[in-house]
Amino acid sequence: MSMKAGAVCTLTLALLASHAAAAGNLTIGDVEHPPGCSKAAWAGIAQQLHQAAGERAPDRLEALARTYVCGEGTRAEQALLRAAPRFITQVLSGTGEDTTTRLVESRGTIAPHAGRAWDTTVRDDHPEVSLSFFVDEACVHGAAFRPFGSGWMLVRVEDACD
Repeated sequence: MSMKAGAVCTLTLALLASHAAAAGNLTIGDVEHPPGCSKAAWAGIAQQLHQAAGERAPDRLEALARTYVCGEGTRAEQALLRAAPRFITQVLSGTGEDTTTRLVESRGTIAPHAGRAWDTTVRDDHPEVSLSFFVDEACVHGAAFRPFGSGWMLVRVEDACD
């Protein structure tokens, strides 16, 4: 991918993510969690993503992660599918259930979260960078991104629910 194409891709992902619906706070027990796509929350997430990416295209990782967490609609979904292999790893778990790991087709599995993300954390699992966040009071969702060429790929999604 050329530098110009990469810049256009990054800009497109960022624009798609900027249209996410604003979510309100999520209350779990007595704790209020602000939405992960708020300007203040995303600034902290972006800083962690850049630190985890290091010299490995940090702006592209941030744009892809933001599209995944904050983007919505068909254009955001298509952008995510372009940044994923045909098959990805899906990990599912629930309280009292065995964890299931399987290889699934990306289409039909990957979807943007439209800002429905609270308490987002970033983990550097070198070479991968992972995100996890609450999607509601009972479920945590995760995604892993791996460097690929001059950008990043979405390679794994995880759901854990009580």
